[in-house]
Amino acid sequence: MSTVCFRVGGREFSIERHAAAIFATNLDKLSTGKLGDDGRAGAPSLLEKVDDVVVGNSHTTIELEGDEAEAAFYVLNVSIDAPSAEQRELAAALRRLRDDSLRG
Repeated sequence: MSTVCFRVGGREFSIERHAAAIFATNLDKLSTGKLGDDGRAGAPSLLEKVDDVVVGNSHTTIELEGDEAEAAFYVLNVSIDAPSAEQRELAAALRRLRDDSLRG
């Protein structure tokens, strides 16, 4: 599999395997507190899911919600230098999910 697929609010997004590996590295940094505390609660479990897909142990689409969505949102918005169009779309979907949950 050359991409890692995520689902946010019923929509699917895929990012290249190499970008997903960088995403996983940043999730690892977040889970150990190197990127602060925002989104940290969901980072370890999301890291495990992303790693499973990146190394080929799983081919499932990763559903992003709750703490894992918050971790993904934080990592995508803080630590990627030049995000791809798909990464920007995923970040925008996560932002909408986050805004909706904050509203009510």
